Amino acid sequence: MIIATAGHVDHGKTHSLQALTGTNADRLPEEQKRGLTIDLGYAFMPYLSAITQQQETLGFIDVPGYEKFLSNMLAGVGTAHHAMLIVAGDEGMMAQSYEHLAILRLLAMDSLTVGDHHVRSHHSRATTAARSTAHSTLISARLYRAADLSLLNYNRRWH
Repeated sequence: MIIATAGHVDHGKTHSLQALTGTNADRLPEEQKRGLTIDLGYAFMPYLSAITQQQETLGFIDVPGYEKFLSNMLAGVGTAHHAMLIVAGDEGMMAQSYEHLAILRLLAMDSLTVGDHHVRSHHSRATTAARSTAHSTLISARLYRAADLSLLNYNRRWH
């Protein structure tokens, strides 16, 4: 299965993939220097299939969130079977979050996982409000039904 990231610039898509897979998908020297995804990045995660009882691999495509690189984002999500929308827990839904959601909906993406990326170790009122807004936006805008969403929380301190 191929899973593409989606979300606003600097909301933790690459960090989240690194936490899941151990791979920094930002491979270009300029990406490393700027701390900004420019081109598509790839990461893989082995898992034991419950159906076949054999080792399988999940493939992840890390897409840029910056609006200047929207064409690269489109190239990355076009072949994915599933999307993982990363939302910064302290900021909530932002411009590219909505833009990426609209693109995923137009591509008729089967399912979506919402990753709540915490950049701080505590749960503030702002974080709770941001989470609530993200969830209600997805449901009320009829972008996804509650049954299509799985929620994934990242509660890790990033240094």
